[in-house]
Amino acid sequence: MPAQSDPGRFAKTDLRYWKNKVFLLGSTYWVQIQFSGQRKKINLNHANVEQAAAKARDLYRSLLTNGWEETLCRFKAGYTEPKKTALTIGEYVEAVKEKTGLRSQTIEGYAKALRKIVADSFGLARDKAKYHPSGREKWRAKVNAVALSSLTNQRIEDWRFGFVKRAGSDPIKEKRARRSAEAFIRRARALFGKKDLCVGQLIVVQAKKTYRTICSSVAPVSRCH
Repeated sequence: MPAQSDPGRFAKTDLRYWKNKVFLLGSTYWVQIQFSGQRKKINLNHANVEQAAAKARDLYRSLLTNGWEETLCRFKAGYTEPKKTALTIGEYVEAVKEKTGLRSQTIEGYAKALRKIVADSFGLARDKAKYHPSGREKWRAKVNAVALSSLTNQRIEDWRFGFVKRAGSDPIKEKRARRSAEAFIRRARALFGKKDLCVGQLIVVQAKKTYRTICSSVAPVSRCH
């Protein structure tokens, strides 16, 4: 049995959450998941706790997107989520939580700013599901699934320009909007460029690239015509 700690400390997309949820039954690890009003016990067909936890997390992610019926069909057939070559927003945030010494509240504050920029940029902010308890987790999963590499300098500049423009022509409101936009960017940028973050070459390289991208966006709002 793995060492037990409070799984509530971690998000359900965090591997550590599932390491504390899987349990050994016979020669393989199992997991019990409650989702959408149903609770099921599932054999993960792994004798290794790390592999079992990764599969349990994949299963949960599939539930968010596909529901019980399709997920069970795919996993019982030996399906595992395909490995990604593109790092997502959610994966990077979880890596920061797992591998840095920053307080979880601090990281979440930075992550909220990043998700704000991403949701606005990719049209996800208009999704009304985020305002409902039953739909917010699915909405957040959509934001987290956005590839980190898609957060380009141009996209950030477009977001900031639109954010300020929505304030209207009132000089005071425009000034406040500029400051708010810069504050969002600064907080989002704080997630990147951490020297103690070393979770694999893909994450390190993409983090540094995104840090440079966001750094280059800290300038007065302007638009060429």
